[in-house]
Amino acid sequence: MDCSRREFLNKGLIGIGAAVSFSNSWASATTRVLFNNDEPDVIIELIAKYKLVDTGNNSKTKFWSYFGSVLKGPKETLKEISGSYLGPTIEVNTGDKVRIIFKNDLPEESIIHWHGLDVSHKNDGHPHNAIKTNESYQYDFVVENRAGMYWYHPHPHGRTGFQVYQGLAGLFIVRDQEEKNLNYQKKNKN
Repeated sequence: MDCSRREFLNKGLIGIGAAVSFSNSWASATTRVLFNNDEPDVIIELIAKYKLVDTGNNSKTKFWSYFGSVLKGPKETLKEISGSYLGPTIEVNTGDKVRIIFKNDLPEESIIHWHGLDVSHKNDGHPHNAIKTNESYQYDFVVENRAGMYWYHPHPHGRTGFQVYQGLAGLFIVRDQEEKNLNYQKKNKN
């Protein structure tokens, strides 16, 4: 078989990429812990709906936003950003069993994607799971990620960019023991 160096490299890179992709998804699927029968540590309700935000000069602009409430767990799990169109910041710990109940009060389909979080396919906010107006979707996952700042946003087919532009997004902060051992906050308070 005659194969140029460029063809060989291209085929090799494609093969390596496929192997890495398969091994990562297989490893995640085999190590992921579900807790469907256990009680979650944290239960959050997130509702996507309209929000009026003061944009200055005594005028308000209509955005789409996430509104949240903690149904179970520490109240500090959700932090509102005053005056922002962003949804509440969610802050949890590695190992927490989290249930998030998403309610869609928007005039079109939506679903939430947990950007960067290692969750199962059912909990990833895939477009085929998008729900219609006045419907709900329940996410159940164990936080497996290490400390970091992640984010959540809508992920309906063909409408992700539009819905994010309308204001649907929020931060998802994960804390862990490794981060706590750094004593970062104590060092910087002096």
